[in-house]
Amino acid sequence: MSMTANEKRRMESLKHRYGREVAAPKRGMGHGPGGPGGGRMAKGTPKNSKATIKRLMGYLNEDKSKMMLAFFCVIVNTIASLVGSYMLRPIINTYIVPTDGSRGDVAGLAKALVVLALVYAVGVAANYAQAKVMLTVAQNALQKIRDDLFTKMQNLPVRFYDTNNNGDLMSRFTNDVDTIGQMLSNTLVQLFSGALSIVGTLFLMIYTNLYLTIVTIIMIPLMMKAGGMVARRSQKYFFAQQTSLGAVNGYIEEMGTHEELMEKKGYYYELVKLQTGVDEL
Repeated sequence: MSMTANEKRRMESLKHRYGREVAAPKRGMGHGPGGPGGGRMAKGTPKNSKATIKRLMGYLNEDKSKMMLAFFCVIVNTIASLVGSYMLRPIINTYIVPTDGSRGDVAGLAKALVVLALVYAVGVAANYAQAKVMLTVAQNALQKIRDDLFTKMQNLPVRFYDTNNNGDLMSRFTNDVDTIGQMLSNTLVQLFSGALSIVGTLFLMIYTNLYLTIVTIIMIPLMMKAGGMVARRSQKYFFAQQTSLGAVNGYIEEMGTHEELMEKKGYYYELVKLQTGVDEL
């Protein structure tokens, strides 16, 4: 269902009303009962990214032992993946299509496949253990973050709530905190695993064929540049996504439940379609 020009204008009006771009405080409010400490929430990137990351990492201090276990599981999983990948070449050259022209060895192939399966099984078990441990660590950190956020909100002046919409505040407690949880449970491990995989793969490539390794290394700067371009372009869409989520939350609170609003197929329905990228829900 496509929107008319009038519906699009009303949609933009809805985003302006309920989204992160909140209008300035009304005249006559002054400092209000909350005093001069109130204000609108900061948006965009933090002023000091390093300090922000350090502060987030502080929520993981109590679970350092669990994180060490998770990173050990990542090392085991990475090694198992690399060993399993490298085993494919000798299996094919020795048991399936021998390089000396002889017939394949079915019994030897069966034994090699069993060993290969055991290697991958160790990797799968390590990956499962890592995911379970990091999920626990992330949830513990999220609980602390939400507790601190709630305490902060309790101490804010009334003016803060006069100059910020409810949907935006709800989005901070739900969507933004959940995004941090995904970073803590997935991104940290993926960075560590990716670094290990790069080092291990590079070692195996040099051991296998030096010339192909050189060609691959030459292509790395081009791939990194392409990845950087995608990251820069996706950043603004991510912020727009969080803005839309704040608008949706505010609209839900004032107009009804999710199911009721979806049945009406009005502006909330169109916002959800924009958020999910689906033509029909």
